Amino acid sequence: MLKEIFSKVINITLDDTLNILAEFSNILDKERKGKGEIKATHGLIELPGDRGLLVLGDVHGDLGTLQEILLKSDVEKAICEDKAYLVFLGDYVDRGLYSAEVYLMIAHLKIKYPDRVITLRGNHEPPPNLTPHPHDLPYRLRAKFGSEWSTVYQRIFTTFQLLPHAAIYNGEIFLVHGGVPVNVTELTLHDIAYADMLYPKKTVLEELLWSDPDEYIDEWTYSPRGAGYLFGRNVTMRFLSKFNLKFIIRGHEPCEGYKFNHNNKVLTLFSRKGSPYYNYNAAFLYLRKGVSLSFNEIRSGIRLV
Repeated sequence: MLKEIFSKVINITLDDTLNILAEFSNILDKERKGKGEIKATHGLIELPGDRGLLVLGDVHGDLGTLQEILLKSDVEKAICEDKAYLVFLGDYVDRGLYSAEVYLMIAHLKIKYPDRVITLRGNHEPPPNLTPHPHDLPYRLRAKFGSEWSTVYQRIFTTFQLLPHAAIYNGEIFLVHGGVPVNVTELTLHDIAYADMLYPKKTVLEELLWSDPDEYIDEWTYSPRGAGYLFGRNVTMRFLSKFNLKFIIRGHEPCEGYKFNHNNKVLTLFSRKGSPYYNYNAAFLYLRKGVSLSFNEIRSGIRLV
């Protein structure tokens, strides 16, 4: 089944592309209005522990590695046989040759499995005034669709604005692309859920999409990325304590597949390989239903590709 989807997006027509994006947009819109098959409060998804958890970090147009991960026998079985939620942590496009195909593949998966595929927003799926650099998706679309590229781009950009920006699994794991907001004392789940509506008056959305953990600070400082912050272990611990959580799983940072920060409370996953990051390993996380969600269980659930 998944092989057929990969084959379809490689040779997809303009009409099929627009149809997929329209259906994807409709599903995301219903989801954030609380009318979808997944429990959502606007941009915050709540996942029960009734299934396992499959998590992928940044893909950035690397269709080959995405295919390698999803076509692993146990992963494909988990997806097709309803054994796990499949969560993408964002950054589907830019910096890879197959940004369009990756995005359409993930959209197709959401359409086929709307009740168990979660497509979180990354900083490369930006609001209009926070475009990352480089943002080469338009060039990839022009190469694939010619003069119709701008129509496709406008449709894709519309779906960016509908992607959820955080999820909580089993009341214990916080899933996000970038990081957690540093002003934890005044933060509420409402702020997280409606971060896009509150932006730019509040910087919660920017921090969810852009921030990074740092081992050398206790609190926070400004980020060299130019958006978001570097947050220290004290911020992490306050955030987890306030919302009664155990772990944070995020993407955003290039690494050799994965890394842990802040006394093993923050896991970074990076699910693509090669140029321009020149990493040799990508990684994903597969936690089967019923695990204790301890550090050892999470570490053992990480798979390198």
